[in-house]
Amino acid sequence: MLFALIRLLWEMYERLFVRFAALDAVEPGTNTLLFVRLIRYRGETIILPDGTTLRAGDPAGELHFHSSTLTTFHSVGGHRASTTRLAVVALHRTRQALRHLARYVSEKEKYRSVQVFFGKTLLYRGALGLGFTVTELLPGREKTFLSLYLRWLLAVYHPKGWRRLADNSAALVPKGVWISRRQLLHHYQGDS
Repeated sequence: MLFALIRLLWEMYERLFVRFAALDAVEPGTNTLLFVRLIRYRGETIILPDGTTLRAGDPAGELHFHSSTLTTFHSVGGHRASTTRLAVVALHRTRQALRHLARYVSEKEKYRSVQVFFGKTLLYRGALGLGFTVTELLPGREKTFLSLYLRWLLAVYHPKGWRRLADNSAALVPKGVWISRRQLLHHYQGDS
């Protein structure tokens, strides 16, 4: 009961965050997986494998997963998904979202100057196969806060709840995932 109330309150907070943080849903409908937000990048210079460089002050697309949509992956066809089935569904759904992202940023004037899209996540294990570069986050307050925040999200949304944090907690370290506009469009524009 308490856990359900916490999750309900958190979902209300997330809806407000989407609105006030100016996140753009890249997919039509209410079941969007991915949001993007135009920001001015404030971190260390990043050079991606294709030579694209992101420097402090450059426009960037900050990516956000929609947590409540992620939870729908845990049951497939009304049944609890196996870990393997969950990975397959998540990969398929993420590829769909990236196709929508490629189309969205190609069509929206607001994102025309963005050369790099990035996120900070615990869900980086399949990112290389999706065309992303994965990097360690620099130690410090931001990484510590982000780690606590993402673990909180995992506990709130994972079917195991707080018990999930005990399962291989050493692997629950956030990392940066980066993809250039060129790579995004190459991999996902016109891809069906």
